[in-house]
Amino acid sequence: MKRAKELNIDSDKILGDWIVCLPGFTFEKYRRLQRSKLSIFSLNCFGGIISNTFGLSFRSPFVNLYMKEDEYIRFLRHPRIYMAEELVFKESRYQTVLKFDYPIFTMGNVSVY
Repeated sequence: MKRAKELNIDSDKILGDWIVCLPGFTFEKYRRLQRSKLSIFSLNCFGGIISNTFGLSFRSPFVNLYMKEDEYIRFLRHPRIYMAEELVFKESRYQTVLKFDYPIFTMGNVSVY
């Protein structure tokens, strides 16, 4: 990718070799997917993983984040309203297995971890 950019090759014209190995791959379907500006709303970081797997831009609002199931369902009922809410820092928690602190934010009445 770096070399292609140096040669002024449009990134839309570059495919990672792993892409052509995806089941059902066709160039036409892949280009349509790229141009769709797909945003994946998922309960956890799955949207980011899928975007990365398909070589797509990260448009998911929950890349490297997660929500509790009941709050996620609440969010899905009115995603535009929640996405317009201010993201407010609530607290920080310590993850004992991975040994790091992570922030918790709220958007209205849902928490984002």
